[in-house]
Amino acid sequence: MITLTESAANYIKTLLEKDPSNVGVKVGVKAAGCSGFSYTINLIGQQEQSMKVFECHGVRVFVDPSDLEYIKDTKVDYLNQGLNRRVVFINPQEVARCGCGESFAVSDK
Repeated sequence: MITLTESAANYIKTLLEKDPSNVGVKVGVKAAGCSGFSYTINLIGQQEQSMKVFECHGVRVFVDPSDLEYIKDTKVDYLNQGLNRRVVFINPQEVARCGCGESFAVSDK
């Protein structure tokens, strides 16, 4: 399961309101960086049949089954601190993060 904090859900709702053709947000991972993976988050216009769907604070969150093993139980937050605004992933499976914070690693299963 992927969850959103109320702050993240409110931020995503404002983005969805700007383009009503989007039905939710897709959260995933891609191979990148020195630690192995990078998080992805994108608005999505339609659900692919194989995607898992979670709803949190009124926002539909879509995840490809192949990504779910790396991000299951992840909480997505949105921080607004002064001039800095960013989406943050809190993943209990992370075992390492690169120095710049852009990529992460999970334990071998």
